[in-house]
Amino acid sequence: MVVGVFSVLAIFVVASVAFSAVTTFKGQGTFEVDALKVGNQGTGGVTAFNGTIINNTTGTDGSDQPVTFGDNVRIDGRVYRGSIAGTDDDKPFIINDNAEIAGTLEVGGNTVTGTKHYSGTFDTDDDGDFISRFDYETDCDEPGSDTYTQYDYVHYKAVTVAEADMANPVNIRVFTKPNDDTSYSPTQYPESNDVWVSSGYTIGDGKVYFMYKYVLKSCTGVETEYPNTSGTYQIVVN
Repeated sequence: MVVGVFSVLAIFVVASVAFSAVTTFKGQGTFEVDALKVGNQGTGGVTAFNGTIINNTTGTDGSDQPVTFGDNVRIDGRVYRGSIAGTDDDKPFIINDNAEIAGTLEVGGNTVTGTKHYSGTFDTDDDGDFISRFDYETDCDEPGSDTYTQYDYVHYKAVTVAEADMANPVNIRVFTKPNDDTSYSPTQYPESNDVWVSSGYTIGDGKVYFMYKYVLKSCTGVETEYPNTSGTYQIVVN
């Protein structure tokens, strides 16, 4: 009984003592507390973990509970997975979520820029946003002029692309996936086409213009349209 009372008193005495900054506790076993504060405002503090930090609790169904950092994290060193740094093992560093990088990304000494996609649909029943017309020097009053081409024009679709700036050119590519609407003959594409076709384009005023319909008119007034399809487009900006 006397030993027990002294033990309790010793605990209360230790808990109430303000130790100096040079005090060091050494011992064995496990020290458990509900919270631990290291350092003060303006002075900070250093905590040395000569080992591994884990969360040894589990969820209600035994699921893994991650170690959580509830603030910004600064790491003055390299981040890697496994016992050694570098690529000489089979343990790649894994990011298990989407990632955003505020600066540039370098892989193998090469800078990797971001890729942006603009997508939508086009319909050859529409006249487009811009039409380029070319008139042929043809006398439609001559005999046999029914086979002559009077003029042709190209329909372009305009897509607003912020990166389309000639003062700061970037790598832009345009692809279309034409789908035949079955109202024209001959059929040039299947009704459900899953092949992206590279398309020519021009840029200006923050827009990308790509051709999606070409119309030729003969002296007889007959118009021939091709490729006579509707479909989807995709603009890739690197």
